[in-house]
Amino acid sequence: MKMEIYHILFYSILCDDNTNLVAYADYAYVVCADDSIQCLSQRLCTTMTTHINWLRDCGMVVNPAKTELMMMGDHEIEIKVHESILKSQGSIKVLGLLFDRHLKWNVHAEKVIAS
Repeated sequence: MKMEIYHILFYSILCDDNTNLVAYADYAYVVCADDSIQCLSQRLCTTMTTHINWLRDCGMVVNPAKTELMMMGDHEIEIKVHESILKSQGSIKVLGLLFDRHLKWNVHAEKVIAS
């Protein structure tokens, strides 16, 4: 399936005022916002379950070991999606760049300097 088709189909399934899809090649990122941690947690569970079910219906799979969750700011969050528990991390890698929860580049700079 071409990425443009995937993006259009998937975007129409998941996106609303508080949920957006960012996709590039075989990477897909779901960005969610809500008024409270509880509402955000519910939104994330629903969105990820919809995402995984849609991918399965299309013959694709999501690797839980490669699925990451990051909460911006100082809060921690944990969600259960199907049989996997996702815990928020301090940083995630997006297309080779390390982003931390405060949108600082310290983690990425340290990794580049160390290599």
